[in-house]
Amino acid sequence: PGPSHHLQAKRFLHQFLDYLRIERALANNTIQAYRRDLQQLLELHQADTACPLLEWLSPATIAKFLRVLTEQGLCEASIARHLAATRMFCRYLVIVGHLPSSPAEAISQPKGWHRLPKVISKERMQQLLASPEGDTPLALRDRALLELAYATGMRAEELANVKTADINFSVGYLRCIGKGLRERIIPLGSRAAERVQQYIDKGRPPPENSPKVLFLSRQNLPLSRIDRKSTRLNSSHIPLSR
Repeated sequence: PGPSHHLQAKRFLHQFLDYLRIERALANNTIQAYRRDLQQLLELHQADTACPLLEWLSPATIAKFLRVLTEQGLCEASIARHLAATRMFCRYLVIVGHLPSSPAEAISQPKGWHRLPKVISKERMQQLLASPEGDTPLALRDRALLELAYATGMRAEELANVKTADINFSVGYLRCIGKGLRERIIPLGSRAAERVQQYIDKGRPPPENSPKVLFLSRQNLPLSRIDRKSTRLNSSHIPLSR
């Protein structure tokens, strides 16, 4: 019975991830984060008992899961993220009729969940914006990418998915498709618009010879997550202010 219960738990997880992708339209990176966090929950279930997952899930076992994460040395923010994933998973099991109610709702958030993030100081931000040097296609791309991120506050995933047709230079705005396929119109500052126009004119291949997305990799392909980490947008040599 044990192995079949564990296979059933994995099937529930796969169905939940399909739900996030199809019904909630979440980004793939977000779905993979849910998968990694919940895989740890299923590993505890497998090590803890041979009973079905639906019988095992309870406020007590979820609290035990959080204690295990704490003993492993995870920070409060990471534990809070695991709890959020567990709550969403349990809510899904309620929605599809596998559970009468969510056992995760009785668990309170770790207090670190509400900590404000560290921010870059104005001086460091100016240093970061000035870091791409030269007029190579990659330097023009990084300069435009940084200025656009600074001017709009867009997420990395949103920046990577901006299309050339999403930008209206004459009116000064861009169209952004965010989480859950929600669309919003964002004002485009003159400096960011100038940098993006320079990249399009001097650094980017002609639209007919390249993908529709605005920012391209060295191989003239849409930016992957690895490519985004390698751009100066995530420069580690610019320390955060404390």
